[in-house]
Parts: sequence; structure tokens; C-alpha cells
Amino acid sequence: MRELKFLLVAWFIAFGCSMQEKGYVINGHIDGVEDSAKVYLIDLNGSRGWFDSTFCVGGDFSFKGSVETPMVCRVKCKGEAGIIYLENTEISFRSPYKNMYYECVVKGGREQEEANKVDALLKSKRTVWRRYLDSLVTKKYLNKDHRKKLADKYNSLFSEIESVRRDFAENNPNSMESLQVMHVYRNLYNRDTLKAVFSRLDSEHKESFFAKSLRVYLEKPLAKVGSKCIDFEARTLKGESFKLSSLEGKYVLLVFVDPSCGYCSLMHKAIRESLAELPEDLEVVSFNKEINEEYWRASSVRDSVSWHYVRDTADFYNVATQYGVVGVPHSCLIGKDGKVLRFEAYSPDVMSVVVKEIEKQEIGGAPCAARL
Repeated sequence: MRELKFLLVAWFIAFGCSMQEKGYVINGHIDGVEDSAKVYLIDLNGSRGWFDSTFCVGGDFSFKGSVETPMVCRVKCKGEAGIIYLENTEISFRSPYKNMYYECVVKGGREQEEANKVDALLKSKRTVWRRYLDSLVTKKYLNKDHRKKLADKYNSLFSEIESVRRDFAENNPNSMESLQVMHVYRNLYNRDTLKAVFSRLDSEHKESFFAKSLRVYLEKPLAKVGSKCIDFEARTLKGESFKLSSLEGKYVLLVFVDPSCGYCSLMHKAIRESLAELPEDLEVVSFNKEINEEYWRASSVRDSVSWHYVRDTADFYNVATQYGVVGVPHSCLIGKDGKVLRFEAYSPDVMSVVVKEIEKQEIGGAPCAARL
């Protein structure tokens, strides 16, 4: 009897340990990086931001932890990054330092296997597509006509690649790869198709970030040109409550940003350098996705943000989905009556476009008074 009790106790201890140890282990290697190069694990779902970091030793690194639901993450080292589908299992990550996004090889877990299936389907197309991209970036063309032909081939092949990804996602929805594709290209799907696909999701994937975002897209009102803007509440850098509707009666440039995004910093620079020329009745609001408060505050100093800089860790992605955000920076110009005037991506002259749109709205197109 004593032996039986001992065996039962041992079994419970072993079972308890195995439950506690349930999680992910990422064993990685990056060729061509020096010792002590820092590696970050970044959540692309948006719920945790960058949530772990370590150092390379002889190119090797590892992460350990656990996740409640599968996640799409970025493994980032210096200026390069590769995508990894994270779940509670053992995962291997191997990559050269250069071109990590395209060259990394990741294995382990059902989610990664599904993503690898898509990669296998597209391998030959992506190889040719990257040649066209390299030719355009390094200016390996003879003249303008040759450049146009390369650009046309590049765009055509890109459309083919994304079409294959969308078809795969529609037919195989229960994976993070598929849900990410449907989230990014939600406007290209018929809404009834998306509803049918959503109804086929298993319980685990329905709890994922991308599925929740799709539910918002399907069930909540969306901001469109000519429609009333979507109100939201957030917190300022001073910890005060902020509501978008508090600015009604003024023009509002609402900018969705991420502090780790280079183009978002350029957007902030464009705003900062044009502040003196902006109309007096225009308010600028940068809505931040960063989970880490310290990083959010540091980015406000780095970018010299003197306008409204707010965040909402609980509801940012619901609001972003309603405003049609796929990538950042993403801007929405709102009129004095609270209606959406236009959406704008980043470009070097983005602020002049905004000012011209406001001038168009004024009676007779008369220029607005600039700030003193």
C-alpha cells in the first residue's frame, strides 16, 4: 500500500511539473552576427508588444515562455527580422543575418507548418519576385521604359502571390497565417464570405487577435469617407482621459502610429516641421499602439511630440480596425462636423496634402489662418 501511495505521489508531482513546464522553447541561430548581439521577440498581434529579449552567443540564442493562444511574432536582431508562428511547443529558428525576412527557416508546431505550406506553394514565384524587387531597388534597369516593365512584372507577380495566399486562407482558415491574411485583405473579401469563414473557425482560433479584429470588422460600424468618425477614449501622456469627440468643431488629423516603426517617426517629423504652417483650427492626434509605457514616453521625447499623443492598450486595435488600419502610419482627416474627409498613408508631402484638403473645405477655397 505504501508503494502504491508513493507511486501516486510521484505521478502527481511529475504531472504537475509537466503542466508547469508546458510552454514554448525557441532554439535559434543567426549566422553573421557578433557575440552579444541583442535579439528581440516581438508580438505582431499587438497584445504584448516586444515581450522578451536575449543575447546571441556564437550566433545561438533561445527564448522560453508560454502563450495563451498562438501568436504571430517577429524575431528581430539589429535591423533584420524574421517571422515566427509561436505556440506552446519546441521551435527552431535558423537564418543568415542578411535578408532574414526571406531567408529564415522556422520549424516546429502546427501553426508554423501551415505557414510553411504556403511558403512552399509560393517559393518559385517569390524567388522571381525578389529578383524584380532587387533590380528596382538597385536600379538595374536601362531606361525609364525598362524600369516600367520591371515594375509592371513586379506588381503583377505580387498580385498573383497575394491571390494564392487569400485563396489558401479562405479554404484553410484555422491557422494564424490564414487569419493574418484575411485580416490584412479583409476589404478584398466579400463580407458574406468572411462571415462564412469566421463561422468555421475552431474555438482556439476564434480567441486569436486576428479573429477578434475580423469580428469587429464584421459587426461594428466602420469609418468611411463621408461618414461620422468613430469616437474613442484613451489616455494622454499626463494620464488624463482623452476623447476624440472633445475636438468636435475643429479639423482633426488622427494618426495611428507604432514607436518602433521608422515611417511613423518620419510622419511625426513631417507633422513637427509643418506645425507653424498648419491651420489654427486643426488638431493633431497620434494614437499609439505601444503596450510598454516607458517606450511610449521615450518615443514622445525622441520625436518631439507637442500635440495630442494618446494610447489605449485595451481598445486600440478595435478602433484601428474600424478606421481601416492595416499598416502604420495610417492617417484620417476629420472635418469640423465630425465626418471623415479622407484617409492618407505616409508620404514626404503628406502634410501639404492635408492642408490643401482643409482649404478645399473652406468656403471658396480661401486659405486657413496659420498658427502663430
